[in-house]
Amino acid sequence: MAAGSVVKRLASEYAGRPVVFLEYFANASVGDRQSRFDAAWGPNGYAVPMVMLSSGHSVTQGTQDFYTKYKAMIEAELPRPAVVELEAWQQQVGTVMRVWASLRNTAAFHLDAGNQATVWAIMWDQGTTGVTGMYVRAAKKVAVSPGIPPGGQAGFTFDLAMPTGIDPSKLRTIALAEYRPAGASGPFDMLQAVRPLSPSLTLSPSSLQLSLPQGTGMAEVRLAGPPGLEWSAVSHVPWLEVTPSQGPLATPARVRVLLAPLQEGAQQGSITFTATSPDGLSLAAELPVTVTLDDSATVRELPGVASLAGQNQTAWRSSLTLHNPVAEARPVLLEISARDTGAVVASRQLDLTAGEVRELADLYAELGAPSGAGCLRVTGDVLVWVRTFNLGEAGTFGQDVVSSREGEIGAGEEMLFPISTARNTASGFRSNLLLLNRESVPITVHLTVGAVSLDVPVPARTYVQLTNVGHELGLPAGTSVLRVRADGRWCGSVSTVDPTTGDPTTVRGQRPPE
Repeated sequence: MAAGSVVKRLASEYAGRPVVFLEYFANASVGDRQSRFDAAWGPNGYAVPMVMLSSGHSVTQGTQDFYTKYKAMIEAELPRPAVVELEAWQQQVGTVMRVWASLRNTAAFHLDAGNQATVWAIMWDQGTTGVTGMYVRAAKKVAVSPGIPPGGQAGFTFDLAMPTGIDPSKLRTIALAEYRPAGASGPFDMLQAVRPLSPSLTLSPSSLQLSLPQGTGMAEVRLAGPPGLEWSAVSHVPWLEVTPSQGPLATPARVRVLLAPLQEGAQQGSITFTATSPDGLSLAAELPVTVTLDDSATVRELPGVASLAGQNQTAWRSSLTLHNPVAEARPVLLEISARDTGAVVASRQLDLTAGEVRELADLYAELGAPSGAGCLRVTGDVLVWVRTFNLGEAGTFGQDVVSSREGEIGAGEEMLFPISTARNTASGFRSNLLLLNRESVPITVHLTVGAVSLDVPVPARTYVQLTNVGHELGLPAGTSVLRVRADGRWCGSVSTVDPTTGDPTTVRGQRPPE
């Protein structure tokens, strides 16, 4: 009785600290917990009262200065680190308390039958029975079999019968893992012990903040909860994708930003993860996601891509080369819009790994776009090169396509282009002028050569091409300098075509000196 009063005193002193005091009937404890006392004291028996810590790592027996001895044992035990990672959850199911435990082996050795590794669930009632008021009512153990290697993980489930006539609010549980350091003999030692929590599904990280162009637009989310759960995910916004969309608890989820539905600036969405188990457990967790897109920094337009039939059984095609020069993955969205309407006719998102070079030899075929001429819109912070070429029996000839990032001109700014005018395109060089409207409203582009001028309307976010632009202006055959300005943002280039080969050459404009 004296030892019991000391244990109660110590339980009060250590309240709120990682110490649990339990009382067993040593000769026939529920769940055979007395076997750990037997292992600690050996075959010669023991004298009451007897105390063991950590499944038998530290023991004492008989009459002594109980308070001084027990307190010294506890203080010596507290600094010892956990050997494994143990998590536990509990929930009343009818007349039983179900306890789930998940053990990750962070030790440098296997846990298996060789060292008698065991996981326990123990229930006691607090303050109602026994000498100390912490009397164990139920205990179950499961041997770790076939074993858990270093770094491995396993789950365990226990059903502890709830005693009748005891207020359920007085019942407490604990889960613990232990092993026998010496193998087949000697005392046991505890690897870790935890108090079970209410079942929950936890996500790591618990929220995502992604920013583009800096950042990958992708993230991995790990799920944790009671063993045996299978999860599924539902995105609540069109710009988030989860792969896989379901799987066992140990399978992480990969969250991917779909660039196509995004708007410039910050937007918020969420993903709901739901997890269920065969024993009827159902849990859910919400993942908030914030994505910030700097549209001006990540979007460029490249007018002049095509998949068309050319003259003399040739074919116009466009190829694309992408390069991610940074040391992290980057998403890239490719969209082809029709030349005359600006409507998107095909799109595809790619994920470029760090340092990756990706080539699409036939842009329209790779994106599944219908034949025609159009503008390629690229969203993503990567390097882009596009070549539009004429493919014939003798090979290919073509030109690079000027990107809006490199060639955008502000409203009112003037650019000068050398152009060639041909009265007979079969024998003279001719220049074609390509104009892309970078605004979301129509603009007017003003063309001037000397006293001759022409206004060209360009619909919002589309481009137009003036074939043999000098002829459109009524210029004489030969070379002239074309002045171009607009009442909105635009970009453009000139293609000068060889009359003999049909080979186009890209001619970029220059700003006049101030």
